[in-house]
Amino acid sequence: ICGMTLWFFEGEGVPWHVPSFQIPDGIAPIRHNSLGTEQVYSAIMGLFSDSTAPSQSVRWAAILLFALGAPGVAWWVMGRFRSVSGGLVAGMFYAVAVISVLRSFGLELSRENLGIPLFLLFLAADIWSGWWRRLPGPRWRSIVLAILAGCLAGSALVAWDLVQFPLGVWLLLRLVGSVFRKFPRGKGG
Repeated sequence: ICGMTLWFFEGEGVPWHVPSFQIPDGIAPIRHNSLGTEQVYSAIMGLFSDSTAPSQSVRWAAILLFALGAPGVAWWVMGRFRSVSGGLVAGMFYAVAVISVLRSFGLELSRENLGIPLFLLFLAADIWSGWWRRLPGPRWRSIVLAILAGCLAGSALVAWDLVQFPLGVWLLLRLVGSVFRKFPRGKGG
């Protein structure tokens, strides 16, 4: 992923054939590798000064992207449990959890550095969209948040295909919840 990110950062894009990979035949990265986060990494790398080495700027880009997960967890817990203090604790726990710290330092630079935070932001937008739906008044906030949640879920899937598992679990839980939801009885019975 790092090599393709550097190709985008240098403005070259992904080449059709690289003879230096898998010598003697080379490899066609455009056919064998999926693209998901390279453009995002390279755009963030462009924000750093020219004196910053690309290896350092890509690590900082990974840190910034993975740090998006902390507010995602905090907003999700705040919306789900209606607890600001619980959300703050959850966000801080996410920020200092061992796996988060390891990933944020770029020790494992990969697509989940963007996929996981986007999925967490999706969960937060979904919870808050349901919360706004229950309030009296115009429903435009709920609709905007539902559209945002869908865009975040799709973006998380593009960034990291293994997000489909937690997204499937979320969908299954929503389905079970809607099947077993108790509806108020009407006047007729």
